Amino acid sequence: MSTADERAATWHKGLVFRIAAFLSLALAPIGIVGFIQTLETQAQSERAAELTLLTLTSEAASREKRVIERGLGAAEALGSIAYGLRDDAEQCSSYLREFANVNPTYAFAGFIPPSGMMTCSTAGGEIDFSLFTNFENLIGNPRPNVEVNRDAPGSGRSVIVISQPIKKEGEFIGYLSVSVPQAVIAPEDDLLGVDGPLGLITFNVLGDILTTERGFEIAEADLPADLRLQSLAGMEPNTFTSLDLSGEERIYAVVPVVPDVAYALGTWRTDRPIAASLTGFQWSGVYPILMWIATISVAVFALHRLVIRPIRTLERDMVGFAKRRNLPPVRQAAGEPQEISSIQEQFRAMAATVSREEAELENLIYEKDELISQKSVLLKEVHHRVKNNLQLISSIMNMEVRSAEQPETQRILRRLQERVLGLAGIHRKLYLTDSVDKIDAATLLSDLAAQTEAMVQIPRAPISIVVKADKLMLVPDQAVPFSLLVSELLTNSVKYSGTSDGTRSEIGVFLSNDGEGAATLRVENPISGMPSEGTSTGLGTRLIRAFVTQMDGELTVETDPARYQTVVSFRAQESMPDTLDY
Repeated sequence: MSTADERAATWHKGLVFRIAAFLSLALAPIGIVGFIQTLETQAQSERAAELTLLTLTSEAASREKRVIERGLGAAEALGSIAYGLRDDAEQCSSYLREFANVNPTYAFAGFIPPSGMMTCSTAGGEIDFSLFTNFENLIGNPRPNVEVNRDAPGSGRSVIVISQPIKKEGEFIGYLSVSVPQAVIAPEDDLLGVDGPLGLITFNVLGDILTTERGFEIAEADLPADLRLQSLAGMEPNTFTSLDLSGEERIYAVVPVVPDVAYALGTWRTDRPIAASLTGFQWSGVYPILMWIATISVAVFALHRLVIRPIRTLERDMVGFAKRRNLPPVRQAAGEPQEISSIQEQFRAMAATVSREEAELENLIYEKDELISQKSVLLKEVHHRVKNNLQLISSIMNMEVRSAEQPETQRILRRLQERVLGLAGIHRKLYLTDSVDKIDAATLLSDLAAQTEAMVQIPRAPISIVVKADKLMLVPDQAVPFSLLVSELLTNSVKYSGTSDGTRSEIGVFLSNDGEGAATLRVENPISGMPSEGTSTGLGTRLIRAFVTQMDGELTVETDPARYQTVVSFRAQESMPDTLDY
């Protein structure tokens, strides 16, 4: 019998058929299912209405939120300045008055020290706050605070007082308070329209009303009869239904305006369309709950027997293979769905394939590592031999220098010897480092400076070479012209450096890694007969330009009355270019 015929003969053992059969038994009462869906829709509608009321309340209090947040920010910004001027009350008060003039939103600003005696304020003079209600609590527990004062001593008007604690190095040093007239925070007309709340008040953490659009007497009548405003402070955004002081049922929404500082309470009539779903029919029948329990029980039993138990077995096999590479055994579980059995067979086949391919891959990796190691050893040997040959050439040239009679000949030979030794230094670095395709330019600069100091004869005065270099990795093709360039620049700098009084002069070599591959080389020396860029036509100048071109860089010469500076900007290559096979 073919595979297709076997599947056709065992269709009733499939997972889809079994789950469909169990769910059909559980979901037979279609009417009850529809009723449950209706209840779920009602719950979603209630949640949507609740979120809408909270959003509208937050939008209605947006102006208060902006004023309080800006006031706290202004107080924090002014606090440190006022504290710094605390010993000069007149200057401090003048600064705050200037701030109030520039920001007409604020009727008053002042710094209150822990003693309560305010001497720095826009009102001038001294104001004693130590006898004010809640002052000792604010001093003992510094925190941002907002309160209302209907007859403020600083401004004489009904204002909202916004106080921000000021700290210096973690120590509380006082409050900076600003006052905003209540008229500035009057609500906009369109916020309390058809979709807006019947009433809106803002209050602080103590339950004191800060603002209201309908007057304090009307606002107090709209409050919940069985709750105090202070008990609502600190709550998460929430809605609830309660009777107001006049006995009418209202819907209330509480949202934080500024968390832990001020809150907004919106009031809605229950006949508003937007609030109707919150006071609708609440169904709590027992029979639908029992039907739901029966449905879930049947579904869970079916899933556990037909899906969860076989999958857990498969999971154990996978974990065993992942940790110990144990191939799963062949199982013949009675009653197991055909789909799960097929997955298990596929996993066993895949595990066997993975084990075989991993063994083959390990062999390939081992062989590749051997080839890479051999290549690295050969390259290091090549660099070592090149270095030895260059040093041999340098030794021969040194013998020629000793035998030469003309100073000019000696100078030319020593200059060639320096260039040869520079190349030898590059190859020495390549076979001494772990990586044969990168050289640290900072280390190369230090070696070239030491070599120059040791070899160059200074006719007039002693010269020291100072090197300051960031780490910068160069490929050999770029390190060679870089080394020769630095050697030429140092030789020219030594040749033309010097001071008028014969004291030690200093040559500076600086290499900065500017990021993203960009780098800058700067060589500077004191001027003593140094030729300008435009007038110099010697071999050294032509070589310098050639090396800069080979590095794909830009050369700039900068001079002042005391120093001569050569700047080369270039980009470090990321890798060696591929070798072309012609």
